[in-house]
Amino acid sequence: MATRRELKATIGQRYRGAGRRERRQIRDGFVKVTGYHRKHALRVLMKPPVMRIAQPRGRLYYEAVRQDADSVVGCGGIASAGSGLGRLSRS
Repeated sequence: MATRRELKATIGQRYRGAGRRERRQIRDGFVKVTGYHRKHALRVLMKPPVMRIAQPRGRLYYEAVRQDADSVVGCGGIASAGSGLGRLSRS
């Protein structure tokens, strides 16, 4: 089975160009294949496909979290609770 995105693009194009009776048949088949509700399928098929380009995202908070973690472990904040973590982090 093709992905839902591919189905939406190909069947949607055919659906938008079809007449009233053909649309009903196309929509019924689309509902059977995808499992969408009838009204949702109607909205999906009427909407033209949107091609999204994935934008790479940088790390937003990694450096700040790492610096905070280093300062907590370095000063012995959590490690001084007697759990043995102080010996592991200082060696």
